[in-house]
Amino acid sequence: MADGYVIGSYVLTIFFLLLFAAYSVYYTYSRMKASKGMSMSHFLAARGTMPGWKIAFSYYASAMGAWAIVSPSSYASYAGLLGLSMYALSTGLPIVIIALLGHWLQRRYPDVVSFSDFVGQRFGWLAQIFVCVVALLNMAIGLLAEYTTMGTIFKTFVGTEPYTVIVLVAVLTTGYTAYGGLEVSIVTDRLQAFASMLLIALLFFYCVATFRHEMPPLSNDLGVGYDIAGYSSIMSMPSSMVAATIYSEAFWSRVWASEDRRALRNGALLGCGSLVVAIFLLGFGGWLACWAGLVDWDTDPNLYLLQVLRDQASGTSSAQVCSWIGVAVVVLAAIMNEGAVDSYQNGLVAAVSGVLLKGRGVGLARGMVLLLNIPVAAVALRGYSILELFLMSNLVTCCCAPPVAMGVYSGPGWKYVTGVGVVLSSLGAIFWLSLYGCLDTTANKADMSFNTGMRYAWINNNYAYDYFLVAVGTSLGGILATMPIAFAVERLCPSLW
Repeated sequence: MADGYVIGSYVLTIFFLLLFAAYSVYYTYSRMKASKGMSMSHFLAARGTMPGWKIAFSYYASAMGAWAIVSPSSYASYAGLLGLSMYALSTGLPIVIIALLGHWLQRRYPDVVSFSDFVGQRFGWLAQIFVCVVALLNMAIGLLAEYTTMGTIFKTFVGTEPYTVIVLVAVLTTGYTAYGGLEVSIVTDRLQAFASMLLIALLFFYCVATFRHEMPPLSNDLGVGYDIAGYSSIMSMPSSMVAATIYSEAFWSRVWASEDRRALRNGALLGCGSLVVAIFLLGFGGWLACWAGLVDWDTDPNLYLLQVLRDQASGTSSAQVCSWIGVAVVVLAAIMNEGAVDSYQNGLVAAVSGVLLKGRGVGLARGMVLLLNIPVAAVALRGYSILELFLMSNLVTCCCAPPVAMGVYSGPGWKYVTGVGVVLSSLGAIFWLSLYGCLDTTANKADMSFNTGMRYAWINNNYAYDYFLVAVGTSLGGILATMPIAFAVERLCPSLW
């Protein structure tokens, strides 16, 4: 019967992925036929076309990819309930912040169609290129995490090779995203949002009905006494999530797609609240599996949540699909994955288009969707840890977000927040964080070599608060330090200003 569940997972996943892709192509064809084509601006931003409820579903589905099955549970396994709570709150909060900042940007810069486009108008070409590169790195890692999650689910949980599903998701989403742009992504988001809600409901009621394990006393790292990882989340989670969202065009694009300010505000608030609840519930399932002893050192860290479906009689460390409940989880995860992937694809194209393709035709943007996806899908086959991937991108964006966020400052001395200052302060923060990782003697490192220090600084520090404090503090201090220098240059060398 196990082979039947494997076959069922494959057949149903492929069917629903093809169904969503077919619907997306049909919708785009109908819209283009009615409107006689699609402009570059509409392809990238779908400006002013989406009501609040569509924006809410879009924010929710864009953030609730298959990664949500992995990261909250993995983080809760060592940061406990406090860490999980901060993770959930910090996932939803940035959406509201983006909505507030987005409204300000729309009033001050009504012609921009992307975040990198705003940076170009506010700071100039140097900062725009730098921000575009960081945004591409951030969104590429998010896209990589999505592909990797589905590959891991099929490799470990279903028990087959991961190549088929990764290639299929990449090809289908690339195809309909290149054809329909942002609008088709937002339209399908509501269906993909329902898939994630159904997955959460399915796992919740399954656990209520069947979870009958003898629970040992809770350890400190799972939430009774709270250890350093839990307390670190108070600093690391909000800063990492806000910074990562600032550098994600996937979320900024919804600002320009909103039909008015009310739609943006209501959509952001509803999306935020839904995300907080959903992330906490998914993480709580993995936390519960850890408490019940269903997770050990041999369990794949990307699949802690799915351990609640584990058949203990199988003798394996990681759960494998052994029921139609498991098949349904695989299918719903694939649909969630599709929703997040198409949002990242549109975000990547928006970031590049704001710098390289401004004023060009929509055909080049469609080609860019394909070009950017090929290397990411190829790397996803390596099966990296999702939480470590996010940690690296979170730290990079924490180093680079404060200077760019200063761009909304319009008080005295605002003009001394310059593009050169943005680049130098961001690079300075990256340098200081790398140095801190190499010199940190309190860390549990195998040795004090440069390679070990760099890995600890960017990958292996388990979201320790001091690393995020260094990233944000040196970045903010750096941009503030460049302001008097810019003032002096204006006074002493006006020809350079």
